[in-house]
Amino acid sequence: MVRNVPAFHRFLEMAAISNSEVINYMNIARDCGVSSVTVKEYFQILQDTLLGFMLYPFTKKIKRTPIESPKFYFFDMGIPRALRRMLVIQEGGAEFGHFFEHFILMEVRAYLSYFELFKNIYFWRTHCGKEVDLVVGEAEWAIEIKTSKHKSIKDFKGLLAFSEEFPCAKLIAITFDDSRRVIDNKIEVFPWREFLKKMWNNEMFVF
Repeated sequence: MVRNVPAFHRFLEMAAISNSEVINYMNIARDCGVSSVTVKEYFQILQDTLLGFMLYPFTKKIKRTPIESPKFYFFDMGIPRALRRMLVIQEGGAEFGHFFEHFILMEVRAYLSYFELFKNIYFWRTHCGKEVDLVVGEAEWAIEIKTSKHKSIKDFKGLLAFSEEFPCAKLIAITFDDSRRVIDNKIEVFPWREFLKKMWNNEMFVF
């Protein structure tokens, strides 16, 4: 499968560039000079060797039609950094948000696995661009991850749209705010360190 070393090497670079993004098999195939079927097989190799995993979209719908393509994440943030030759990720830089989202996702996955809660994690995105970074369980929790402070209700359109579809979902925003707050009695905003502390103390998720 990987005897075409140049193509596979290029695929690894493209997988690193598209890490945490919705996969576009055709674009990656074009850049690697292979078929989209081969690209899917390459991604399967990374999963089979535990180098990464797919985050699948939450596809249940009531009004809006969600996309159905998955995202891919390497098992450690150091891998895409090394493949992209990125020595330092600067806070506030263009890539910082993607890596921070990856970090929070890995923590949530580790927590659910460690305590054997057997809850799947998804993301949610509609064709019109509304998105929620993480959906835990069967729409029990919807989590948006932001790298800035003092967001207002208008900055969480994805969570609000998800709440319209699934009104029983608990809405959480993880940010760089200095203190916890609640927006419009709907969205709990947590400083990221406080969120992680409460989660690992078993004070966050109640199913």
